[in-house]
Parts: sequence; C-alpha cells; structure tokens
Amino acid sequence: MKHVLEDESRATSPGPGRRWLLSGIARCGVCDDGTTVTSGSRGGPKGTRGLTTPLYRCRTTKHLARGTEPIDLTVEEYVIRRLSRPDAVDLLVDETAPRTEELRAKAVALRSRVRSLTDEFADDDDADAAEFKAAARRIKARLADAEAEMACLQRARILVDIVTAEDCAKAWEGLTLDRQRAVLGTLATVTLLPGRPGRVPFDPRSVRIEPLQGMG
Repeated sequence: MKHVLEDESRATSPGPGRRWLLSGIARCGVCDDGTTVTSGSRGGPKGTRGLTTPLYRCRTTKHLARGTEPIDLTVEEYVIRRLSRPDAVDLLVDETAPRTEELRAKAVALRSRVRSLTDEFADDDDADAAEFKAAARRIKARLADAEAEMACLQRARILVDIVTAEDCAKAWEGLTLDRQRAVLGTLATVTLLPGRPGRVPFDPRSVRIEPLQGMG
C-alpha cells in the first residue's frame, strides 16, 4: 500500500469549507427522500450573550433540528469500530479485479506466516533478531504487493492510512475534517431522525447509520 500512501492524488477535493462532520452528508429522516442537513446554531436562553448551540437542520424546512455533538460522537464511534475490525483491510479490495480470490488467499496465508514467525521468535530465546526482522520484512513486502494488486484505488486513497494504522482512533483524530468526511462518505449513509422532546437523554437510535454496499 506504500504507493497509495505516497500518491498525492489521494487527497480529497477541498470544496467549500465545513465546520461539522455531517453537514451536507447526513440525510433528513423526516423528509426521508435524500434531502441532506446543513449546520446552524440556536441562541442561548433569553438574557445570555454569546451562547449558541450548534445544530444540524433540515436543508429545506424547520422540522428537524438536532445538536451536533452527540450525533458526531455516535458516528465517529461507528467509524472507528468498523475500521478497527480485523477484516477492515478487506474494504480496500476491488472485488472486480482479476485474480482477487487468488490474491486474497495469498494475503491470508502471508498474514498467517507473519504471525507464526512472530510466535516462533517470541518462544525461541536463541533466535537472531536481525534474521527475524529480515524474514518478516520480506513477507510483509509480498503481502503489500498482494494487497496493492487487489486494491480499489479510489477507496484505498481514502481509507488506507486509517485502516492500516496501529491505533485506529488516534489515526481518525489526526485526519483533517475533509478527510474524515471522505472516510464517512465511503463507509455509510447517515440519517438523522427527530429527537424526543424535552430534556431527555440522547438516544443513539435516532442516528441511523447504514453501511454502503460492500462496506458492512
């Protein structure tokens, strides 16, 4: 995947500046017709100055207004959980590419060899560290070649550095907002449903997250 990480074209188009993760991405669950939400704010209680609450609002009417923070946290938790799974690397695979199944089997075998080699080194007090590192490096290079040949380049450019990170949550936090939005747009659709009236706890079920085809 090294060549994908070094590919300058993987950067997403900057487009209009955004301040919130879901502006123009999440759908209004009241319209439920593909209409997206925009961001705005609501003033604080009467008599206060400079206090506002950021909101997601339906782009066309006033029937949906939801606080941004708990919604963003819910969506971020979904993204991190999905990209932390052992099979996350499979999201980079182009299922239509030739030899995909053959390459997938090869990749599985190579990952198994890396694990076995690591276990053997850990259990052998006389093992040579330099020889272990050289062998592991050769296997990982072959694995990278197999993964690159299977990769769907469009998805790989967006997902590769977070999917391959040792700490997915830390990698997510290090992304720019534009990159986070691109990752989310690659993985799932988000629909915001109306919240319950009154001062009630936030209900994560009011945020409907549906993985795109092949992203589940």
